[in-house]
Formats: sequence, structure tokens, C-alpha cells
Amino acid sequence: MERLNIQHSEYDETLARQNFNEADYAAVITALEPVAAPVADYMGLPNNLQNAFGLLMNAYYRNGDRAKAYEAALKLKITKDPALKLSALTLQALSSIAAGSLAEAEAVCSEISNPAAKLYLQASLQRARQQPEAAIQTAVELIADHPNDMLWMPLTELLCAELYLDLGMTNSAEATARQTETFYAGTSIGKEAQVLRQNIKQLTEQPEE
Repeated sequence: MERLNIQHSEYDETLARQNFNEADYAAVITALEPVAAPVADYMGLPNNLQNAFGLLMNAYYRNGDRAKAYEAALKLKITKDPALKLSALTLQALSSIAAGSLAEAEAVCSEISNPAAKLYLQASLQRARQQPEAAIQTAVELIADHPNDMLWMPLTELLCAELYLDLGMTNSAEATARQTETFYAGTSIGKEAQVLRQNIKQLTEQPEE
């Protein structure tokens, strides 16, 4: 299929990706939303703004704008691009989990063939069902089976830190967050892990008498 060349206002793609890696998701949204959001209906077709739209979708989700992430995922998931389709399906599932629509998330999981993605979503579903021990077991399985997957490993290690915190295991949570921050320095997940570690530290510090 011929690739659409959509006319758009200027934006700095390099800066947008740099902002994303620094976990400055609001800056990504500010830059990309005016460019990519108005042409959401074209995202099922190959075009010059698909990658920008995919980045915007992820920025929505990581910034907590789950409803917008969900709507963007529905637009993008009909693409034939395998990586973008997987990203869209994953964020549809995660946004559904965040909204409490676990049955929809499970249905979306059945559309995904990537084994690491399926395990990550399974762990996320288990967490949503308040089964943190089972979620950690699933996450450990992902880490053992896909240690070189640099898309899912960072997300899974951050999830493990959050799961340890759910269980009240603050030392393990902080250690895992610190490891994730170190291993994935210079990425959005590394930055999120740093913020999580700092939050855990504040939670565990005893106030002075």
C-alpha cells in the first residue's frame, strides 16, 4: 500500500524522543498532540506520522492520560506495522486494566502473539486482581525466558519494584528500583525507576523526634 504523506506543522522529533527518554511525557504531548492527534483517523494506513502518533500514545499512557491512550490505541491497532500494532494492543490492554475493564484486557491479550508481551500483561492483570505474589512469579518467568528483550525487560523490572511495594517489601522494592534505574539509565523507565526509588525512600524515612 502506498504511504500517505500527511501535511503537518513542524515539530522536533529528536527533541520529542529525548523528552520521552527523560520521562517528560507532558512535553512530548505538548509537542506531538497538535501534530498527530488531528489525523488519528488515518493511523490505520501507512503514513509519515505513524511513529509520532505511537510516541504520543505511549506518552499519554505514561503520563496517566489513560482515556486518551486508549482512544489512540484503538486508532493505531488496525495498522499493518507489527511493532506499532503490538504497542497499540498492549496499551489498549493496559488502559483497560487501569479502567477496571479486565475482561476487555484479557480479550486483547488473546490477539497478541508476542510471548513477552503476553507475560507482561498477565502480570499486570494479576496485579489488578490483587494477586501480587502470582504477578511477581509471572514477571520472574518473563525475565528468565526473555533476558535480552530490551522492550519488555525494563518495564517488567519496574513492575517488580512496584509489586514488592504492593507487598510492603520496601527494601526489595527500593533495591529493584535502584537496579532498574542503573541498568536503564538514559531511558524513560530508568527515570521512572529513579522517581519510584525516591518515593520509596521518603515513605521509609522515619521522621525526627
